[in-house]
Amino acid sequence: MSDAIQVGENAADGPLSVVVTRRIKAGCERAYEELVKGIHEAIKGFDGYLGSHILSPTPRESRVPDHLPLRYGEDLQAWEVLAERRKWLERMSGMIVGTPV
Repeated sequence: MSDAIQVGENAADGPLSVVVTRRIKAGCERAYEELVKGIHEAIKGFDGYLGSHILSPTPRESRVPDHLPLRYGEDLQAWEVLAERRKWLERMSGMIVGTPV
């Protein structure tokens, strides 16, 4: 599963926020929320982590935004290539529909 995030050339200059929105398969909402909590726990020890926000889908909407502030664009680039992140995304792949935006 690819979840590559594009970073602008000025992102290395200061803090940035990453927001990824995924459409969750019906019936997978609770499992998805638990998995995202695990991802956020894993990144807490990551250099550049500035906090996170986990939002739940509304009853009428299956899209879930996931907000992750990081210190610099280079921190995001480092997080994206970690094997641990790839493992989390693989676990998530059966819970989402389509491509994250």
